[in-house]
Amino acid sequence: MTYRNYRAPGQRSSWRKEAVSGAIAVSSRRLVVWAGRGKHIDVPLSGPLLATLGITSEAPDRVRFGYDAGRFSSTRSGTVEVSLRTPQATRVAELLTPPL
Repeated sequence: MTYRNYRAPGQRSSWRKEAVSGAIAVSSRRLVVWAGRGKHIDVPLSGPLLATLGITSEAPDRVRFGYDAGRFSSTRSGTVEVSLRTPQATRVAELLTPPL
C-alpha cells in the first residue's frame, strides 16, 4: 500500500509505503478490497464510486486499486494505492473496468 499526501485522524504522511496482505471480492453487486488490517474499498458495482477508482493490471499477477481517500470519507484526504498479487489480476481489472 502506498499513501501520498495522506491525512486521517491521528495520521499524517506525505509518502508512506507498507507491505500488506489482502483480499479482493467481486460479486454481481459489489467490490470489496481488504488490505492490511481493514477494509479499504467497499463499493456497489452500479454506483458512482466505482468510476472514481483507478483499477489497473500492472503485471500478469498484480492488480492495483488507486483512489482519492476523501471520496470515501470526509475525515480523510490524499491518495491511496493498494497493490495486490493474484493469478487473476488481469481478469479482475477487466471485470471492473468499463469498456471504452
